[in-house]
Amino acid sequence: GDSKAVPSLINALTNDSDPVVQCSAAGAIAIFGEPAVNHLINVLENQENTEMQYGLASWCLAFIGANAPNAIKKAATSKNTKVQCAAISALEEQIKNSEDPEAIKLVESAINDGDENVQIEAITLVGKLYKIDFFIPILISKLKNKSPDIRSASILSLMELNIKESLIPLKELLILEKETNIKKIVNLAIKKLESSNSLE
Repeated sequence: GDSKAVPSLINALTNDSDPVVQCSAAGAIAIFGEPAVNHLINVLENQENTEMQYGLASWCLAFIGANAPNAIKKAATSKNTKVQCAAISALEEQIKNSEDPEAIKLVESAINDGDENVQIEAITLVGKLYKIDFFIPILISKLKNKSPDIRSASILSLMELNIKESLIPLKELLILEKETNIKKIVNLAIKKLESSNSLE
């Protein structure tokens, strides 16, 4: 549990060629909580790291989550999109546990961010939260977004939250949607929502 080990573990994560070692290092880093956050941010900011290393660093931040609320919230305002995406995802626990208004405000900002990946991360997070009424109209409005990935993420979150009010907009989207894969997701969401409504 000595946090002096973190730099050596970060070195193993970023420099060892064996993916098993990288995964083991990430698992060890995650237990340190706040002392590890800045080291993980450095991993995410380094453009020479691999997608696997980015993914492991993001997982560590999500695992740390509510154990380092201030550090995670600060990271959520980063200008680096990889850092911002990882930090937004890591806000899940503290929003669920305490409905932290500052964390919710950060998600609100991210869901309308200029970067598509940040938007998608925030939309996905909203789908994992208990229903926060404020976000529902925003998710529904995203069904008209020009980005197929944003539309897809919004559909999945609305389905996950079982939002009845989205049935009509989803049916309208089904008529207009040109992407075959998204049409399949829309159909799935409509069936699930109609099935849930019939059971009530």
